[in-house]
Amino acid sequence: ENITAFSGSREWDCTLVLADGDDFNGLIDFHRKGKPVQYPEEGEAVISVKLSKELGLKEGDSIFFVAGDDNKEYSFHITGIFDNYVNHYIFSPPESIPGFKVNTAYLSVKDGMIPGEAAASARGIDGITYVSVASDEKEIMSKSMESLDAIIYVVIICSGVLSFIIIYNLTNINIMERVREIATVKVLGFTNAETSEYVLRENILLAFIGAALGLILGKYLHMYIITRIEVDAMNFDLRISPVSYMLSYIITVAFSVGVNYAMRIKLDRVKMAESLKSVE
Repeated sequence: ENITAFSGSREWDCTLVLADGDDFNGLIDFHRKGKPVQYPEEGEAVISVKLSKELGLKEGDSIFFVAGDDNKEYSFHITGIFDNYVNHYIFSPPESIPGFKVNTAYLSVKDGMIPGEAAASARGIDGITYVSVASDEKEIMSKSMESLDAIIYVVIICSGVLSFIIIYNLTNINIMERVREIATVKVLGFTNAETSEYVLRENILLAFIGAALGLILGKYLHMYIITRIEVDAMNFDLRISPVSYMLSYIITVAFSVGVNYAMRIKLDRVKMAESLKSVE
């Protein structure tokens, strides 16, 4: 039954499912971060993670809702929270609310059967008003998530270009303000490679430090962005893979190295005599 669960002043729409735990074998896997979640007993319930977030609930708390034709208020003791990414659920044994009517069937198709064809056959049976195919819903959600990939690529490219421009301009300003110093170093016998290392060494050092700090701050920025784009019906897993950290660090340092090579050409073109003659 579709209900509105509440806790204190918070409320959230979800689906209440009353069934024995054994009925879900092979259909639904209750787990939280890879660890199995024990199915509840009478008067208890397990709820989806997004529902727990929105209502501010944790294991040991109670969740309240109104259900049934008589709109009676019930409360369940929460014994577990399970991972679920689309829609929100409360699962409890049928004994928790006596006298309920069976109105839903969870079905799994046999090997070799096409879920869409099985759903079409089920829709033709008298008494069935709605059929939902889990694989179709999964495909729809996957396609909707793929549309975010284009946005992510644009953000990465724009961030990279912005990073290159900022580092380039700062380095360019640094060189322009230190022309006499650079010319003096060259007069003292520094080679072009030694002069470049002398001037641009700080860029590499700052790139390593900045990239390391960015990895720490980026985690919290990622959490902020994901929680803002997350829709009510979905729950996003806030997780950043080690590969993402590694690529972010490498790309940032690579941009800094690229700017250094571009600026090295400008350093080589600094004319010692004219720079030393310039008036400050």
